[in-house]
Amino acid sequence: MIEPGTEDRVARITNYEIHVFHEGRWILNTILDTEGQATALAKGLLNDKKNDGVRVIKDWRRPDGSYGETTLFEQMKRVERKKDVSVADIAAAPLCNEPIALYKPDARATTNRLLRKYLDEAILTPTELLHNYSELKRVLNTENLAASAVEKVAGIQAHLTGQSSRVRRDLLFKMIDQVLQRARQAGDTSFPRVKDVGLPAVLKAVDAGAPPEDRDYCAMIALSAHLIGIRNWTGKISEVLKQSLNGGDHRLAVMADTVVADVFGASTVLQDMIGQQRNLGMYIQRLADFMDGHLALGGRESSDPAIDINQRLGTGSFPQTRAFLTDAALRYLKSAQPLARNEPGEEFEAFKKLLERFVKADEIFAGPETAEALAMRYMRFLPQGGVSGRREAVTVAADLLATTPQKVCFLVSLA
Repeated sequence: MIEPGTEDRVARITNYEIHVFHEGRWILNTILDTEGQATALAKGLLNDKKNDGVRVIKDWRRPDGSYGETTLFEQMKRVERKKDVSVADIAAAPLCNEPIALYKPDARATTNRLLRKYLDEAILTPTELLHNYSELKRVLNTENLAASAVEKVAGIQAHLTGQSSRVRRDLLFKMIDQVLQRARQAGDTSFPRVKDVGLPAVLKAVDAGAPPEDRDYCAMIALSAHLIGIRNWTGKISEVLKQSLNGGDHRLAVMADTVVADVFGASTVLQDMIGQQRNLGMYIQRLADFMDGHLALGGRESSDPAIDINQRLGTGSFPQTRAFLTDAALRYLKSAQPLARNEPGEEFEAFKKLLERFVKADEIFAGPETAEALAMRYMRFLPQGGVSGRREAVTVAADLLATTPQKVCFLVSLA
């Protein structure tokens, strides 16, 4: 039996705590005297985008002096985990002073590296992005994505031009807006769809209905609209290769080359084409074989796009793709990544194999930049850097070559 007045004492020592779930933990927000007020406030706090959940806890002191608590109300938001589409760091970017430069291979390759996480998530190539109003608008509306990318490029270009980063940033945004508006206007045209008539027929329709200076652009608008609907990288490559074989127009091969070069920027595509290799040194060698059209692809299905691309690279018909792959090979060669990870004793042997693979008696693979990359890679074996380290790297790397013509070719390339 409760003594007279006990209810009042219990009421006075009963509290209602409101907690919010924020950044992965519960935090006490406030304490009120009544359950109704506490529940109403908690529901209101749930509307705050900073809070992922709320709860009300009744806390009271018993007559014997001990405390008790119970959760009266709890509600969590259904919080979707944000995907990481942040901008990647880059060390170089081409100088762009007019919108047309943004479509060029070096600019698209930079876009591929900058927006890699976003493009992988959306399964988009830079070409599709530049030729589709809705997709480009979506990037511009993604929080901080476009701004961060432009800031990085503007900073690099400012060093090249002597202008301020702000001037370069404003110019880049102006060019991007012009690209956006051009894509919007082109999207309103009534050319047939690739899906319905095929790419060769689209080219004929574009030739009949667009001014000469806009024909390549309009054709790429149509192809990009078609490829956006294909939600895997291999499917995009296979489709553009198939479309490019359906007619004799040389522009078909150029368009296929453009798309394939872009798709190779995706995180896993190139490795899927080359196949798993024992180490980075072997991977770079196989990449060079692929560019020369000599990659061994036995055991693959005849429909595997790697076979078609390998053949086209070997005949020199895919210059954009070859340029992209060359850049990738040189970046691997210049990187700090070991040529033979977990095989320290093989590191030097892997370097010598690359040296022999790239330096021939009459030419060096991909020219002087490869010679420089090889010298930089050898410097990793040396204790010293600077001018003396570079001098020793050049001297010893040349001495490692088997023949005098190779040594001369290497030194002349560096000179």
